[in-house]
Amino acid sequence: MSVFDRVKEEIRELYSVVPELVRLTREDVIENLDERELKNAGRPFLVGTGAGYAAALAAKTVFRDFTAWTGEYITASTPIKFSSQLEDFEIGKEPRLITFNIDGSDGCQKAADRAVECGGSVISLTVDGSEVSEGGEVFTCVNGQDVCGAASYVRGLAMAIGYAEAEGLADGTLDEELVAVFDDQLEKTCKSLVEGLEGLSEYALKASHDLKESDAEFFETIGTSWDYASAWLIRYIIYKFTGVVTTVEESEDYLHVNALTLNTKRFSTVVVNTVNNPAYDRTLSTIRNVAGGKRFGIAVTDGLLQDYDSGLKAVFRLDCSKINAFKPLFTHVPAELMFAAYKDLTEQEA
Repeated sequence: MSVFDRVKEEIRELYSVVPELVRLTREDVIENLDERELKNAGRPFLVGTGAGYAAALAAKTVFRDFTAWTGEYITASTPIKFSSQLEDFEIGKEPRLITFNIDGSDGCQKAADRAVECGGSVISLTVDGSEVSEGGEVFTCVNGQDVCGAASYVRGLAMAIGYAEAEGLADGTLDEELVAVFDDQLEKTCKSLVEGLEGLSEYALKASHDLKESDAEFFETIGTSWDYASAWLIRYIIYKFTGVVTTVEESEDYLHVNALTLNTKRFSTVVVNTVNNPAYDRTLSTIRNVAGGKRFGIAVTDGLLQDYDSGLKAVFRLDCSKINAFKPLFTHVPAELMFAAYKDLTEQEA
């Protein structure tokens, strides 16, 4: 079976269980942690490696929107930064460390040790097969197909959503009625993705052929706010499928650094830009720069297609959830399909 077909199968299976994974995690957290533990946690730190770090970046928006924690208070970090680079005053007393231990490594252990030294608690979100020895509460989901790490990211983020909903119910940010609306929205969005998978796959396959025939040799990904998490994951996916150096940039920074690159035809640039993002309009300016600079430009959005008729080589429009925190569950999917097909094409040539 081709890598492309394996990814399609993975996506179809994965998104049929995501809503249930969120619900089961929420129920598991409510059952195992009392309200006092959920409400009285110290400063939250979200930590992971690889796809787990991308999930931590995406989960920052989830916890900001679903709990009493403010966005400035929540920190997404790599384990080494938390364990050895942050000062004690930055961590504070009794921090709540949430680890995304989803890639089969034990990279979060030193971060957990540091959190405990600071009097904090550890919550580990993991999939079956990952080594978990940090201590504290562990919430685990069943593993499944994972061709490039994206599926583990989705599982980790889905568990974070369930955990954040439980916390929001405990601290009064959410109520049962609102959580039911979230469940319904997530169910509909996952169903829409699966039902539209064939059309999305055909477009991704065509885009991969066009990319193969282009002059592009190197890759860039761009996103801001919650879209930055998707851009970071897409960078990870491109590395997995191509082994080629790939950068990830915030959209404003891109205009002052990468946009100055000479011989732009050698670059393919993927931009994620979803509605309600505070930087949506500014990122449209970035996209116009990408298209005007002769790069092989690719956009992923849930916005109006007429905003993206500026010479891009491919525009993937998704029916993302209206809930901002859910969008990073979906916006990497077009790139995952496209670069899986691209991998098949390059291997055929070799």
